[in-house]
Amino acid sequence: MKYYLQATSEEALIQALEAANLYKKVYSEWDEEGNPIGDFEWQREGQYDLDTIGTIYKPTGTMLTDEEGMEYPEMAALEGFHANIRGITTEQAALLPTIDQPTSPVRIWAGD
Repeated sequence: MKYYLQATSEEALIQALEAANLYKKVYSEWDEEGNPIGDFEWQREGQYDLDTIGTIYKPTGTMLTDEEGMEYPEMAALEGFHANIRGITTEQAALLPTIDQPTSPVRIWAGD
């Protein structure tokens, strides 16, 4: 099953992925007592597809004109940080900031 995600920020999405055991922190250094120190990188856990979209922009309905006289649509950012995910369990999905399927998704999986 595929899910559409909308978090308040990229950091909030990563925290949710970590809570669902889909991401983990990998530290490069450890102290003498075995505690992580220093920088870390996020590493994906498990087999699933994640399409990180980020901020989605939609036309406002207003047309603007550039320096060369070319018209283009004014764009406004939609609220949130977006991603699509599939290949996870319903238990994992319950821990993620899922939203209903958009009527016109910005991106879809190949074959959909």
